[in-house]
This record gives sequence, structure tokens and C-alpha cells, in this order.
Amino acid sequence: MKKLAQVLFIITVLMILTACSNQETYDIVVTDYITYDIVSNIVGDEKTIYMIQPYHIDYHSFEPTSQDLVILKNASVFIYASINYSPWLIDSENVSKILKNDAISIALDSMIDHDHETLSAKLLEDDHDHDHDHGDSPHFLSNPFIVSEIVEGLGIHLSEIYVDISDTLLENTHLYADAILEEAQSFHEYLEDKVEYTLYYLGHNALQGFSEAFHVNVISLDESISPNSDQTSQEVTNFINLLISNEVKYVFMEENKSMDTANFIQSRIGGLIFYEFHSFHTISKSDYEQGVRYLDLLIRNISYVKEMISYEEGLSN
Repeated sequence: MKKLAQVLFIITVLMILTACSNQETYDIVVTDYITYDIVSNIVGDEKTIYMIQPYHIDYHSFEPTSQDLVILKNASVFIYASINYSPWLIDSENVSKILKNDAISIALDSMIDHDHETLSAKLLEDDHDHDHDHGDSPHFLSNPFIVSEIVEGLGIHLSEIYVDISDTLLENTHLYADAILEEAQSFHEYLEDKVEYTLYYLGHNALQGFSEAFHVNVISLDESISPNSDQTSQEVTNFINLLISNEVKYVFMEENKSMDTANFIQSRIGGLIFYEFHSFHTISKSDYEQGVRYLDLLIRNISYVKEMISYEEGLSN
């Protein structure tokens, strides 16, 4: 029996080693769809990318498969949004243990300038009535100024890793970072002569970054920063009362969520318009198949807010 156990152990080890050696390898491994989008817009077709987290799975509840871990162990470059965005990573020390010794790991939040020297911070500090910790939100990806900054920083970093294609990477980087920044600046300027508007959000507290960027007040049904908590009937009732007392027409919903609560609220009030408002946690199958980018989702979010503002301005005229 002892010899049989030893033989089985050796066979198991050989099978694992064979699986590792036969496993397809990629130039860059990323955690989630938004990180994938940023990286792919920088490297284009120059490098292969593997995305660990399925596009429709929220990062709060994601756990990697054994195949994911094998691919990650073979990775030369690993890019993730942050530990908050990928809690399964636990901490930076654990990231080092997961990867091979010579692998390079990059966290997107390490690209954020916390000294507030960026355009994002300067725009935000123009309004002395708002005191925010710029870029410190756990949901920083909803702030497009921060994302533009991240794209720039990551592009420079990758150009230093892949020096043979550095010019291409830097060109791609500037194109995407500038496109995001221009959209954010345009919306910021649009809001300059507006009163501070309120978004009523059927989801968890995931829009701090957007609120920080544009001074838009966000009232969430669920004030938790995690989407895994269940709303009580009292919380839903309080939310409905807020909608009624403020004569709200537009209600925004977290992406890829059930319509059950929205349908219940609609049955109690009626005449509401519900729009999906991206917090950049997951993405729908149709958006994924159409190659919808962070920039596209940002433009979509902004268009919905503008529609709401136009409606409310029409009521006041």
C-alpha cells in the first residue's frame, strides 16, 4: 500500500507538471474586463492577453480556477486593478507568492498620483465646497480623470518593459488616455453652470469616483461598498419615499442586475425611467461581444445624466 501511495503521488505530480508545461502561455495576464480594456488599448495586437475573471462575474465574489492559477504562475507580466478590486489576491505579498520569481506585477491604483498634481485634482479643487480624497475611493474606476491618468502611467510602464515596441505603445496610450480625458473634461465643463444634481442609484455604493469627478450627488439604495449585501424591505421603502418626495423621474441601475427591485418600485410609483449606469464591475454579454470599451461605457453614462438634466431643466422652465 505504501508503494502504491508513492506511485500515485508521483503520477499526480507528473500530471500537474505536464499540465503546466502544456498550458498555453500569454504575454500579459489581467484580472478583469476593465483592466483588459485598458491594457488591450495600449498594446493592441502586439501582445497576447489572458483575462482571469469572466466578464459577467462581479469581482467581489470571484474565485480563480486551478487553470487560472497555472496560467498566472506562467505569466511574465500580471496587471490588476487593485487589491480592493480583486480581493482574492489578498495582498501584494500574496501576489508575489502566486507569480513566478521573475514576473512583473502592476496594480492600476499604483498609477494614481495621490499628491494631487494631476488635472483631475486641479479640476476638483476649483470648487472649494468639495473636500475629497482624490483617487482614494475603492471604486476609483468610475472616475474617468483617474482612469485617464492610469492609462498614461501604465502605458509608460509597459513601454519600458517592451522597449522594442515602445513607440507604438506610447502612441496607443496617448490616443486612449486623451479620448477618455476629453470626454471627462467636456462633461465637467457642461456641468459648470448647472446646479448640483442627484442620481438615485439602484445598487451598492460604487459611484464615489464619479461623484468625486463631477460633483454629482449619488444616493444609493445600498450604502455598502460591497454588492453582496441584501437590501431590507425598509431600505427599499425608504428609497421609494425619497423618489416620491423628490419627484424623481430617472432612476439609475447597477449593471447586470435583476429587474425585480426596479419592477417593484415601478409598481409603487409608475412612470419612472430606468437606465443602466455602469460602475465598471461587470459587463453584459452583448457589450462584451461588441467589444464595448471603458470609453464607450463612460459616454453612455454621461448621455443618461444629460438626458436627466435636460428633463429636470424643462420642468423648471
